[in-house]
Amino acid sequence: MTGATDRGRCPPAPPPGIAVPLLTADLAANPDELVRLHWRGKAPLCFAISVKGNRFDPLGTPYANTEVLYAGTTLEVAIAETILRWHGQVLPGAPLELSNAVHLADRQVARFRPTRPLTVIDATGPGLARIEQAIAQTMALPEHRSDWARKPSPVADDIFQCPVSDYPATQAWAAWFRTQCPTADGLQWVSRQFNRGCCLVLFGDRCAANLVPVGRSVDLLAPGSLEEKSLDDLLDQIGWHRS
Repeated sequence: MTGATDRGRCPPAPPPGIAVPLLTADLAANPDELVRLHWRGKAPLCFAISVKGNRFDPLGTPYANTEVLYAGTTLEVAIAETILRWHGQVLPGAPLELSNAVHLADRQVARFRPTRPLTVIDATGPGLARIEQAIAQTMALPEHRSDWARKPSPVADDIFQCPVSDYPATQAWAAWFRTQCPTADGLQWVSRQFNRGCCLVLFGDRCAANLVPVGRSVDLLAPGSLEEKSLDDLLDQIGWHRS
């Protein structure tokens, strides 16, 4: 599990006048399966706009109507980002018991692939350096100098590691990302909860018609399944339990 802490200081998104050539990565058609969790009864590949708000949706203007779908590059990422996403709010060592009936029994795991190559904005490795350029230009603007004069300088990783309270800022960043790469199919970044894999947010108007399920969704708690074992391994790593 990642040891990142909530710094609570997502930098403000750049205004429209700031442009930086962001790096992109290509996801080949029919690559290793992408994975996501969904509630039983929901379509496995349901693009939507969150009512409560997620890290990158609803997007800011002018992309507020963009429906998105979140996924992980591995099963562990999908489980960690969905089930364990708020474990940072629990005091280290504090016991926590998940209810199978309430939290887990109606969760299902879907695997899918793109039918054509996808281009995603790359916010990993060198891709973060390009985002740092945008942050530096933004923080140099007069309206932001005083706000941050007594705070440590923000870094690009803060956009992807900050807590829920900073989601209005990260949603504004999502719109800026799309403005820089209007033909990108989505965005990828290192998972906050399981940093041995990546998260994806895909844009429905770009690629919803180009994704196909791989088999049927399976229950997260299917007895003896890889899905159940992966969940229990992750819970064990952070000292959580289920019953």
